[in-house]
Amino acid sequence: PMDEDPIEIARNEQQEFAVANILEHRGNPNLRSELEFLVQWEGYDESYNSWEPWDHVKDNIHLNQYLFKNKLKRHLTKPQKLEIENLNNS
Repeated sequence: PMDEDPIEIARNEQQEFAVANILEHRGNPNLRSELEFLVQWEGYDESYNSWEPWDHVKDNIHLNQYLFKNKLKRHLTKPQKLEIENLNNS
């Protein structure tokens, strides 16, 4: 599937793609609704990386780890924080 753009496929077919990593963020760090994240997609090279709004990547372990490491912990629930702390300690 490397010859097709995952973003276009998702828009056309409402499919979900696996997040490999969160690379950066932009927007107001105090408002989830204004945050966007640069997503690296599982199985796709960096030319397919895309900026995605919070709603498209929320509840994702990669996002949660990114938030934890980048002074955005306030956007995590207590269970999400505990999950990340447990991962970091193992």
